[in-house]
Amino acid sequence: MAQRPNILLIMTDQQKATSSHLYGNTFCPTPNLARLAESGVLYRHAFTPHPLCMPARISFWTGQWPHSHGGRRNETPMPA
Repeated sequence: MAQRPNILLIMTDQQKATSSHLYGNTFCPTPNLARLAESGVLYRHAFTPHPLCMPARISFWTGQWPHSHGGRRNETPMPA
């Protein structure tokens, strides 16, 4: 049986892609993220289903659009 891969998901808050050296920022180097990206997957084009973080995260974890899961604000708890 093939060995299962290790998966590391980094989900930051209040950070746009261009704030990282990985996406062209020359002011703030991110060597540890660069090392992880070299041996993993780096998404160059990503989209969010919602402009607020909590509804977008609920969509990420459930696979549902915000109009389906009901999360519209950052104060919306994610159902377990």
